[in-house]
Amino acid sequence: MAAAGLLGKEEAAEPAASPQSGHQAPAGIQPGAYMPELESLRGLAILLVVSYHMGLLEIGTTIDPASIPYPLSFVRAGHTGVSLFFVLSAFLLSQPFIAEARGGRRVVRRRYCARRVLRILPLYYTAVVLVAVYEANHVRDLLNGIPYLFFLNPVPPTLGQFSRPWWSLAPEAQFYLVLPLVPFLVRSRVGIMVGIGFVVVYGLWLFGYPQLGHTLQELSAYRTWLSHSLLGQGPVFLCGVLAAWLYQRHGPAIRAALEANPLARFGGADLVFVAVLAALCVLLHAVTIVGPVRLDFSPLQVWHALEGALWAMVVLLILLAPLRTKPILANGGLERLGTVSYSLYLVHGPVIVLTSAAIRTHFPQLIRPWNATTLAIAVGIGLTSVAVASVTYWIIERPFLTRKVKIRG
Repeated sequence: MAAAGLLGKEEAAEPAASPQSGHQAPAGIQPGAYMPELESLRGLAILLVVSYHMGLLEIGTTIDPASIPYPLSFVRAGHTGVSLFFVLSAFLLSQPFIAEARGGRRVVRRRYCARRVLRILPLYYTAVVLVAVYEANHVRDLLNGIPYLFFLNPVPPTLGQFSRPWWSLAPEAQFYLVLPLVPFLVRSRVGIMVGIGFVVVYGLWLFGYPQLGHTLQELSAYRTWLSHSLLGQGPVFLCGVLAAWLYQRHGPAIRAALEANPLARFGGADLVFVAVLAALCVLLHAVTIVGPVRLDFSPLQVWHALEGALWAMVVLLILLAPLRTKPILANGGLERLGTVSYSLYLVHGPVIVLTSAAIRTHFPQLIRPWNATTLAIAVGIGLTSVAVASVTYWIIERPFLTRKVKIRG
């Protein structure tokens, strides 16, 4: 998770006018680039991620997917919160490079890389080292953490359940490496060839070619690793990039037209917003019934592209449309959660695993189908995760973020 969505926050781009709303930018964000609405969406994304992992570890018991209410599909359908992170990452980080491709100020790659390093590595490396030490039975077991330092997360994970949520950092890091090439690809014919090449390779991969490995376990690991790479998640990132282009190129005109339209101001835009969320809910409910893992091992894995497109529409509507329902997804609570989302992403796994294990050991009578007691336990674990994340944010993240924001260009 992942970059502006999960990791990077906004870079110093100059797209369509940002809806500032008088909010103070958190550490690490250039003062003129802060979008509080997107910070709230980041908070929503991490809330979905934590809720999904809470259900995955089953403090309560499993339930029939077909009986899950439609709204709960946002939690049970898989990592849709991560997909939202990817869309936000692409939307926010691609804007300076899109501006450069359109003839604007050139992005200094060295400073771009320095900002990425200061944003991602301090807390992540701390987490990898601590988990590697905790999981090691022998000194040689510490080597299990080395692939993670280079975002080569192995399948299955070698650092136990603590590291399972970290898979999204690999496609994020790969996206960072590809992003600076955008201006060159847009301006040259090479970009067309690269685009066609990606579509061909992606299509072959969807249908299981090439098949690397001889056993079912090897084939599964290969498929999972590519699914958790920029190849498998590329369409989701692309949705964010296209939304960024539309926002930067036509954002002011779209906002002005919607604000001047009485139908849009007095409910029309809200109806479209609700319709997009409803379409996303129906998609995720279908995925819940079939099973996200099963779909990701078939050509239907392309459902993530539709998922990414719907999240991108949510981002654009939040920023450009005169929504009366905006406070549902853009509010102070989610905004504050978004500020600590990266810390929460890295620490919630250990907190959930350790507290759930302690409950099963000392209070097994509490493990039962979901009810008021198990729900209260889940909320308590979630609040504990937020508290731990707040500490790591202030102690580890924020000092490096204050240095990051000083690097301009």
